Amino acid sequence: MNMNIVASALAGLGLAAVVDLNCRNHSPASRAKWRDRNVIVLSGVVGTSFSLLQCIVEGRNVSARTLIALATNASILAYSLQLPWGDPRRDFT
Repeated sequence: MNMNIVASALAGLGLAAVVDLNCRNHSPASRAKWRDRNVIVLSGVVGTSFSLLQCIVEGRNVSARTLIALATNASILAYSLQLPWGDPRRDFT
């Protein structure tokens, strides 16, 4: 099984969620905002894992597509770690 296809799809899903989170005007307690944050975190973690597994499978001859998918998923994961988990005074009132 080529895990690079799944990793690339997760990278696209994560990027779409990042754009949606940053470009839409969500209300503070919006479920869409929390859904986007969850999608970003999950796609970053799972996509990076699949990309790393694909790098291991390919061995020394890692393709450029695998490296691009790994870099994109790692960037999404790093971005997800910088997201605030929420402001209780603003989000839950």
